[in-house]
This record gives sequence, structure tokens and C-alpha cells, in this order.
Amino acid sequence: CQQLVVEGEHKGDWGRLNKHDGVPLLDIGMTQIGFHEELRAILEAYVMPMQEALLPGLEGLFRKHYMVRYRAEEQSSVSPHKDNSTITVNVALNRPGQDFEGGGVQFEEWRIPLLHPATCRVNDTKIGWLLMHPGLLAHEGLRVTKGTRYIMVSLVQP
Repeated sequence: CQQLVVEGEHKGDWGRLNKHDGVPLLDIGMTQIGFHEELRAILEAYVMPMQEALLPGLEGLFRKHYMVRYRAEEQSSVSPHKDNSTITVNVALNRPGQDFEGGGVQFEEWRIPLLHPATCRVNDTKIGWLLMHPGLLAHEGLRVTKGTRYIMVSLVQP
């Protein structure tokens, strides 16, 4: 994960917002930094077996891979949105509380009115931790208030 961040900063063109399914993100593609094939091997070896165990019969095709950078003075968050994917895989590439403050992901639709009115927020991760969720579940990237947060995202579409 640390090497991926180093390569992303060294080789990446972070100067423009890209749109992924209508969502503007300051990101770079894995092919841009020469990591696409390695990433595909990692996803096939580790992520696909989890996906198949959780969702039997869903054989996924990873169609997009990119790294997102959040900084307080740049793009510090992403507004609520849905991904055009069956499954979205999000990997933490650096350390909350040390490399950045704030950040995380929040799921707006993960509430059960009257029973549990709170939203689901994931913001205490470790390097390499993977979060897998349905792409059509509304979510947002929470605001980074200090430092730089990096995540890697892969979209799965059968």
C-alpha cells in the first residue's frame, strides 16, 4: 500500500477531476502508474474468493481501478452517490490519525428508521483493510481535515 502511494505521487497526474459514473474525483488509474496487472492478480487471489463466498453465483469482472486522493486544500470529500457497479471494493492505503485526520466513508441508506436511525460510518481503518459494499448503496467520502488520505477503488460488474 505504501509503495502504491509513492508510485501514485511520483507518476500520477493529479491535476484534474475525473468523472466516474458522474461522480467527480481527484484520482488516477492503476494503468497510469503501471500497477494494473499486479492489482488484478491481487483481486483475483484474495478479493474474488470473498466476493464469491458472500454472493454465491456472482462472478465479477473488475472493470475500473483507480486511486483517490483526499486533501483538505484540494478535494477533501465526495458527496453522496451510488456507484455503477454490483460491488465496490475500497482499500485503505494509509493511516487515519497519523497520515490524515477526518475522512472515511458513510452509508446513508444503512439506516433502519425507528430501530436504528444512525448512519453507518467506517473511518477507523488500517493500511490494507478492504471494505466491500454494494455499489448501488448510497455512500459518501467524508471530509479530510488534515493531511492526505489515499484509497484504492475497484468496481465489479458481472
